[in-house]
Amino acid sequence: MKEREKAMTGKRLHGVMPVLVSPMREDGSPDEAGFGKLIEHIYADPEAPIPGLWVLGSTGENFMMSFDHRVEVARIVSDHAGGKARLLVGCGDAVLSEVLRFFEATASMAIDGYHCLPTDRKLSASATVAYWKAVADRAPKPLWLYSNPARALEPEVQAVAELSHHPNVVGMKVGGFDLRTIAPIVALDSSDFQVLGAGGSNHLAYLGMGVTCTTMSTACTLPWHFAEVHTRWTRGDLEGARAMSRWLSAFVKEWPARHNTEAAAEEKAVLELMGVCQRWVYPPFEPLDETRMAQMRAVLEKYGILTPAGTMTG
Repeated sequence: MKEREKAMTGKRLHGVMPVLVSPMREDGSPDEAGFGKLIEHIYADPEAPIPGLWVLGSTGENFMMSFDHRVEVARIVSDHAGGKARLLVGCGDAVLSEVLRFFEATASMAIDGYHCLPTDRKLSASATVAYWKAVADRAPKPLWLYSNPARALEPEVQAVAELSHHPNVVGMKVGGFDLRTIAPIVALDSSDFQVLGAGGSNHLAYLGMGVTCTTMSTACTLPWHFAEVHTRWTRGDLEGARAMSRWLSAFVKEWPARHNTEAAAEEKAVLELMGVCQRWVYPPFEPLDETRMAQMRAVLEKYGILTPAGTMTG
């Protein structure tokens, strides 16, 4: 690959980046109208620090989707948000040739970069690094590494440090809940390699470590509230940020217990109740049934998101 300067300078991400859930029909096919309404919902407040969208991530159900459906999701999101928000699209697949085929199908779309999570936990840590390098060498747009210990082996910090100098690797989203493994990767953050946080429950911890952008799928539901945590923190209102973060944590904790390995079903249930998109998830994930939908509605009413009549409170 021809050496080239990284495209990070002056383009660092600041704020909250929603991990976009994937609105779909009952058969799993992408729902373009639902995507459009979801993107409008996320960007309803133009002042909120929401720099972009993390598309086809784990909660976006990319690891179960067919190739054609993943390409269609990339196309829909680029049509609706390309040029208006930074779009980082998942290309991860256990088969490298499928990643390259995805690049061919999406390279001309209005997306800003790809993110890659190796989805085969049988890969050794060294093989994961070799896989990332092979993807980075061939990616037609800047690449973000993605670490999620629930779905892939965590790479060695030294290996990430080496990859951070690759001319086409511009950053990494570091997931998990063990700060002993997260902190050394956060320390690699630099002017041309940005480290993103992952997960709303770790939001304050990431801010405390100096991370300027955190991704979270729950931000699809109440994007302005999650963005407000970031805004209050950066303005020095630490107690206000803590109070908002505690409120959000309590809100999410009262949702019905998760049935799938990701929270996509619960998040789409919230969005359906708010009139944004339908609750359907990609098989074999299961959507919330009517009993659990009623439980979710009660939570939204308790926290003032919906009135008892089912309308949004503002």
